[in-house]
Amino acid sequence: MKQITYAIAFSVAMVMSVLTHAQNVQLTGANFSPLPITDCQNTTAYINILKLCTNAALDSIRTDLSTGTDTAEIYVYYSLGPICLGAIANVVDNTGMGNIPANTSSVHINLLLNQNTVDDAYYPISVSSCCAVVANFNRSSSVVCPGDTVFLSNTSQLANSYKWYVGSTLVSTATDFDTVFTNPGSYIVSLVSNSSTCGDSTSKFVTVVDASFNAGPDTTVCLDGSFSLDAGIGLDSVVWSTGARGRFWPVTQSGTIVVRAYRGGCEAFDTVVISGLSMPMVDLGLDTTICYGDTLTLDASNSNNMSYVWQDNSTASDFMVTMAGVYYVTVTSADGCVVTDSITVQQDSCSGIGIEEISSNEMRLYPNPAKNYVELECVDFEGTAILQVIDAMGRTVIENDVQFANGRATLSLGDIPSGAYFVRLRADERFLVESLMVE
Repeated sequence: MKQITYAIAFSVAMVMSVLTHAQNVQLTGANFSPLPITDCQNTTAYINILKLCTNAALDSIRTDLSTGTDTAEIYVYYSLGPICLGAIANVVDNTGMGNIPANTSSVHINLLLNQNTVDDAYYPISVSSCCAVVANFNRSSSVVCPGDTVFLSNTSQLANSYKWYVGSTLVSTATDFDTVFTNPGSYIVSLVSNSSTCGDSTSKFVTVVDASFNAGPDTTVCLDGSFSLDAGIGLDSVVWSTGARGRFWPVTQSGTIVVRAYRGGCEAFDTVVISGLSMPMVDLGLDTTICYGDTLTLDASNSNNMSYVWQDNSTASDFMVTMAGVYYVTVTSADGCVVTDSITVQQDSCSGIGIEEISSNEMRLYPNPAKNYVELECVDFEGTAILQVIDAMGRTVIENDVQFANGRATLSLGDIPSGAYFVRLRADERFLVESLMVE
C-alpha cells in the first residue's frame, strides 16, 4: 500500500512539472469598441485568452499610446504558480485604452506569463479624427495683379495657434496675415490651426495675373508707316504714347515709344526705341492745267543716292509732261525708304483762261474763214514767234516758227480739215490766241 502511494505522488508531480513549462495561456483574438474608433473618445480593447491551466491568473493590463510610431502597445500580464490545474478555459479580458491618436493604424498585444512573453499579435485599426478645431480664412481677393497686397483674415474655430504657409514655406504665425505677390503665377496659401490637443488645416489658391507683354525690340525703320509695332494677343486694351490705341501702331515717328496695356484688370508697360531712317522728300506740286502744246517738267530730285520710277517706268529724276493725265513717281532712298507723290495735269485751249486774248487792232487773221493760208497781222511786232494751230480736241495740228516783218506774217494751212481752230502766238513769254475757221 505504501509503495502504491509513492507511485501516484511521483506521477502527479511529473504531470505538473510538464504543464508548468508549457504555453499555458494563449492569445486567440481581440476586438475594439465602440466603432468607428475616433481620437476623441475612450476605446476599450477586448482580448480573447485561452487558458490551459485554470489557476493561471490575470495580474494587470497596461496600454502604451506614446510609442512614437503608428502602433499602440497593450501588455497583458498573467501569473501561474508551480502547479497547473489542467483544464481548458476561454476568457475575455478588457481594458480601456483611452483616446487613441488619429495616426494609429494597428494595436500590438503582448501576452506575458510570469513576466515572460508567451504570445503576441498585431491587429489593424482605423482611427478617425474628431478634432473640434476648424481651420478657415478669407482672402481679400483670389485674383490680383503683381505687387498687390492680399489680406488673409483668419476665421478658424476653437484654435489658439496658427501657421501660415505659401507653398511649403512658413511665412507667419500671426492670427491674420497679409502678403504681397510680385511675380505672376498661382500660389497655394495654407493655414494650420491648432488647439492644445489637435489641429486642422485648409488651403486656398491666389492667382497673380501675368499682364506682361512684348511690343518688340528696339529697331531702325523707315518712318512711313509701312512697319508696325505689335503689342501681341490676349490683351484687353492697348494705349500707345503717341495717342494711338489698339494692338498695332504703324511707325511714323522716332524716339522712345511707351506702350501701356491691360489684361485681367492689371496694367503693364513696355518701351520700344525707334531710330528713324531719313525719308526721301518729293513734291510734284499741286494739280495744274497747261495749255495745249505746252510742256511741264516735273522734278522729283532732292538729294543724292536716290532712285526714281515714274508711272511709265522711266527712271530719270525729272519727267516732261506733254499731255493731260495723272503722273506719279516713286522715290527710294539708299536705306530703302520709299515715298510716292502724284499730280494731275489737265490741258486747256487757254482761250480766255489765264492768257491775253488780243483784240482786232492787235492781231488779226484774214481771210477768216480761210482755206489754204491765213495772214496774221500784229501791230508793231517784229521778229520770230511760235505759231500753233489747235483743233477743238486740243490737239496741235500745226506748229511752226514764223517771221514777222512790219507786223505781218503768213501761215500755210496745208491740208488740215475744215472746222474750228485756235491760232496761238507765243513770243517773249506772251500768249495771244485768236479763233479761226477753215473751209
